[in-house]
Amino acid sequence: MRRRDFQPTLKDYTYIFLMREAVRKADLLRDRRHRTIVFRLHSELSMDHASTVLDRVILDETGFNIAKVEQRLRGVIDYSKAKTLLLEKKSLVVLLQSDEKLPPFLAVAADNVIEVGLIAPRHLSTALRAGNGIATTTRQAEDLLSFPLEEMFAALRPGRSAETAISKLAEMTATKMPATPQATGYGLEDLSGYGQAKDWGLALAKDISDWRYGRIAWSEIDAGMLLGGPPGTGKTFYAAALAKTCDAHFLATSVAQWQSKGHLGDMLRAMREDFSTASKHSPCVMLLDEFDSIGDRSKFDSRHAQYSTEVVNALLECIDGSSRLEGVVVVGACNDPSKIDPALLRSGRLGSHFFIGLPDCAERHGMLKTLVGVSLRNKELLEIAESTEGFAAADIARLVRVARRAARQSRRPVTIRDFRTAIHPAIPIEGIHRRIVSIHEAGHAVVGTILKIGFLDRITVAPSFRPTSPTPSGETLFVRPSQLFVSRQSYLDEIAMLLGGMAAEDVLLGSFTTGSGGGKGSDLQRSADLATRMQVQFGMGDALGHLHATTSEQLDALRRSNTLIFTRVERLLGQQMERARAILDANRTALEKIADEACVEGTVSGDRVDKHLASSRDHGRLRYY
Repeated sequence: MRRRDFQPTLKDYTYIFLMREAVRKADLLRDRRHRTIVFRLHSELSMDHASTVLDRVILDETGFNIAKVEQRLRGVIDYSKAKTLLLEKKSLVVLLQSDEKLPPFLAVAADNVIEVGLIAPRHLSTALRAGNGIATTTRQAEDLLSFPLEEMFAALRPGRSAETAISKLAEMTATKMPATPQATGYGLEDLSGYGQAKDWGLALAKDISDWRYGRIAWSEIDAGMLLGGPPGTGKTFYAAALAKTCDAHFLATSVAQWQSKGHLGDMLRAMREDFSTASKHSPCVMLLDEFDSIGDRSKFDSRHAQYSTEVVNALLECIDGSSRLEGVVVVGACNDPSKIDPALLRSGRLGSHFFIGLPDCAERHGMLKTLVGVSLRNKELLEIAESTEGFAAADIARLVRVARRAARQSRRPVTIRDFRTAIHPAIPIEGIHRRIVSIHEAGHAVVGTILKIGFLDRITVAPSFRPTSPTPSGETLFVRPSQLFVSRQSYLDEIAMLLGGMAAEDVLLGSFTTGSGGGKGSDLQRSADLATRMQVQFGMGDALGHLHATTSEQLDALRRSNTLIFTRVERLLGQQMERARAILDANRTALEKIADEACVEGTVSGDRVDKHLASSRDHGRLRYY
C-alpha cells in the first residue's frame, strides 16, 4: 500500500487533518458510489500538498481519481485531466484554487462543491501532536498561523517547542535586514507608548541628519541607549522603527545568537563580526537583545567567572569601538537592567536609559491607529483599546495579525467583529461543561413538551462559546402559535419550562450551576419578570391591582422597592420550580437519554424528544401534567 512508503512531514500532517475534514463534509469515505466532488482551495493553500495527502493517505484504495486544475503557460487553465476522467466515468475529486471560476462542464458534473478554507488552529494543533509530539494551546496555534505558512513550518523543527518557534518567527519578522535603509514600515513618529524613548529617538534622527551633512561630528551624538521593560512591550519594534526614522540600516542580534556559535572563541568571533557588519552598513541601528544576560562581573559565579569576564570585556571593546567607527547606534534591550555590568551603562557607551511599560488606553489607541489604519472607525478603535487592558505592544500587534487573518480567510475587509473574536477567543464546550449544558437544555425540552407550551423544533448544544457573545452555549427552540389571549395556566407553564433547565441539573447532578441565573435574558430573569407581571399587571397573582412597568429594569425596580411584590414573586417561582422538578423526576429516564444524545450529537430534534418520552412512558414512567 502506498501509504506505507509515505513519511509525512509536519506540513503533510497539517494538510491531512485539513483535507480529512473536507472529505468528511463531502461524505466521501462512507458513500463511495460514483461521484464527482470539487474542492475549491483557498489561494494560500498548496494544491500539491492537498493532492498528495488525498492521493496517498486519505483516499488511498477508495477508487477515487484526483485531478488538479492548474495554470499553465501564459495563464491558460488546464482542465484536460478532469475532462478525460469525466469521459472515462471515473469517480473523481477535482482540486482548484478558490479564485478560479468553475467552467460549465464541471459545474454541471459536480455532485458537491466544498470550499476549503485556511488552516485553522485545530488542524495545526493536531498535526503538531501527531507529527512532532508536542502539545499546543489554541492561542499558540493562532500565534503560529499569524505568520507566513512556509516560514511557520520552517520554524517548527522537530523537538522545538511552540513558544520557541513563535519567538524565532517574531524575531525574524522584526530583524530582517533589508537591502535598503528602510528597516520597517513604521517610524518612531508613527508609534505610541514609548514616552521619553521616542523623544530621544527623534532627537537622534535630527543629529544623524546633521552628521550626514557634516554639520556635527559623530562624537557629539549620543549613540547608545538601554531599553528596559517586561517581555512583549515592543523593544525590538522600537529599535526597528528608530532605524526607519533615522534612515539607517537595522541589524538585530543577541547574546544567545553569539553563544549558539560554539565555545568562547566562536562566540567572541560572532560578536565582533556583527559589530563589523554594522560598521560596514553605516549609518546602522544595532539592537543587542537579551542584554541583561551578559551579566555583571562583580556577581559572577567563581566556576564561570573567567568565561563571563572575557565576554563582558570583549563587548566593552566592541561598544567602545563603535564610538570610534562612525555611524553605529547601539541599542541594548533587557528585562532587568540591574543585572548588567555598570561599565556597559556609562556615558559614551549605553548611557541613556529608558523603561517601557505596558501601554495605557490612549497609547493602545495610538498603536491601533498605526497598525490598522483607516479600516476601522475611530470609535471602533477606541472600543478595542478599552478592551485590551493589560496588553503589551506585542499583544496588540498579534491581535491585529489574527483579526486580519480572519478577514482574509473570509475574503473581506477587517471588521470590529474580527477583533472582538480575537480578544475573546472561542472556549470549547466539552467534558463536564458539555454534559451540564446538555442536561440543562434537555430539562427545558422535557418540561416544555409535557406541558405543551408549543411545538419543540430542536435542542442545540454549541461546540464552543465566547463570554462576550450573545450566542448561547445551548438552546431549546419551541415554535408557538400566536395567541390573542393568554391564560394564567399558560404563564405558569412558561415559567415552569424556563426553570426546567435549573431543575434538570438539580435532578441529575444534585445541584445547579449559574447557567440559569445572571444578567438580562437569563432563565431566572425572564421567569421573575413574567411572575412580576402576573402579580402587578395581569391580575393573576395574589391580589388585584395594576402597576405600570414596560421594561425589565422597571419590573426589577418594582421588586426591589416593594417587599410584598418580591415575596409573592419568589413564592410563585418556588412553586413552579418544584413543579418542573416533579415532571423531570417522573420522566428521568427520558431526560437522561435526551441529555446523552444532545451531548454526543450536538442537536436533538423535537421528534426524537417525543420518542424518548414515549419510550419512558411505555416502560412504566408516569408523565406529569
